[in-house]
Amino acid sequence: MKVLFRADITNGKFERNPKFTYFIFGENAEQKVIDEYGKNSTRTLHKYETINPLNLLDMTKVSSINYLKGQAYDKREIIKAIEESFPIDHKRNNLVMRNSETDRDAIVSSFICSLGEFDGYETEEMSKTGGGKFHREIMICNPRGKLKLIESKPIVAPLPMKGKHGKKRPLTPPVVPLTNSFSTPSPVKGGTRLNFGSP
Repeated sequence: MKVLFRADITNGKFERNPKFTYFIFGENAEQKVIDEYGKNSTRTLHKYETINPLNLLDMTKVSSINYLKGQAYDKREIIKAIEESFPIDHKRNNLVMRNSETDRDAIVSSFICSLGEFDGYETEEMSKTGGGKFHREIMICNPRGKLKLIESKPIVAPLPMKGKHGKKRPLTPPVVPLTNSFSTPSPVKGGTRLNFGSP
């Protein structure tokens, strides 16, 4: 079992079963969702658990990137999206990095789901091309039936409060971080499926 979080404007039940959906997992995942994607107070925070083992492509591995590019050998737009969203830094011992952009990420995710081999992809924390770190991420193809909705709650926008000199300063909403322990992500092809036992 894996615990996943996301924030959006839906009821969290995937009634239209989107082709793919993104989630954050791991230590302090709930807070990271709020910090990264919950600035709009109309969004709702959703907490999920995986129902069955998922076969997720490990996008932190060069072999995964090369495998996808090989599968897309005649589709230049897809190869370009893969190379730009998950660039390989050959000067840093072939480190796969993250350069997230909504439309380009969607091309990569849609292609992975179209292969029919994987339930999605998974990444550990990755270095961003512009500096800093990109949170641990899971993309799941057609998530309805693969996840159990545990909880949904509105995101409370920070309320201003006055300081000593009458100036307003933000008040951070209280959130309890959730710490999880996870299995090793799946190899590219011919590997074992992820078996999510108790975290």
